[in-house]
Amino acid sequence: MKKLKLYFLGASMLLAVNLFAQRSTTRGVSYGIKAGINIANIAISPSDATVSQKSLVGFNAGVFAMIPVAESFGIQPELLYSGLGTEATTGGVSVKIKLDYLTLPVLAKYQISGTGLGIYVGPQVGYMLSSKAKAGGIAADVDDSFKKADFSGIGGVDYALPLGLNLSARYQLGLVNIAKEASGDESAKNNAFTLSVGFSF
Repeated sequence: MKKLKLYFLGASMLLAVNLFAQRSTTRGVSYGIKAGINIANIAISPSDATVSQKSLVGFNAGVFAMIPVAESFGIQPELLYSGLGTEATTGGVSVKIKLDYLTLPVLAKYQISGTGLGIYVGPQVGYMLSSKAKAGGIAADVDDSFKKADFSGIGGVDYALPLGLNLSARYQLGLVNIAKEASGDESAKNNAFTLSVGFSF
């Protein structure tokens, strides 16, 4: 049921983007590509003193559109590949958990007048493409441990450079439990700090 709700939410977000695009009258919709790195982790609750975690660096890339709604305000939908995960160590054994997602952020963006600085916030729906754990040179699929659907909140800033280039920094805060076998108050949520470079056509 929860997965169905997330898929419905994703479809609703796409519909909203389409409506904004149809109603945009201030100037034309622009498109672009972007790529960068994720500094990702999985927030596990309750914490375990016998397990230490550190961030895992992943890659992100995809396309975006900028749909003007008002002079300094617009909607920016994106479709991205995003590598998330964590590295956990317990009992002297280190395990890298790599989760690959297709994500759809839909961001409300405010452009500060007279500057190249923009501020944005919005929801993000994610669909897990693959999940792998690697320890001691041995890798295994762990699809049975994680749910396919994810939902996060996004907040960040970007800065427009000459020639259509832009720099972006954002934070992804996981809002739903991605662990399949969690019970009671146990949970695992994706978090990531992302840096990227984009180009608008």
